[in-house]
Amino acid sequence: MRQKIELELTSVLQRNNELMTAEMGDELVMLHLDQGSYFGLDDIGKEIWLQLKEPGSFADLCAQLQAEFDIDPATCEADVRKFLTRLARNNLVTIDGEAVA
Repeated sequence: MRQKIELELTSVLQRNNELMTAEMGDELVMLHLDQGSYFGLDDIGKEIWLQLKEPGSFADLCAQLQAEFDIDPATCEADVRKFLTRLARNNLVTIDGEAVA
């Protein structure tokens, strides 16, 4: 059973900087050497990853994305929450300083 991930608007997110990353056109590819896993992010996923260069809150991340893309707050929060949950489950980001996976 997978652990439930609690992601609040005040949660602080930080990317795992131990990953090897490379830009390939509009996409970003990442290699997690410890897990032997490969991940690819589309242009919006890449933008989220770039925004996480410095730790920041989920609310701030959503506000930045809403300013950059034409997306309403509820849709942004739901979509980004789902995406970040997937990243956390794969140990690509930490939430409030803790790995989930």
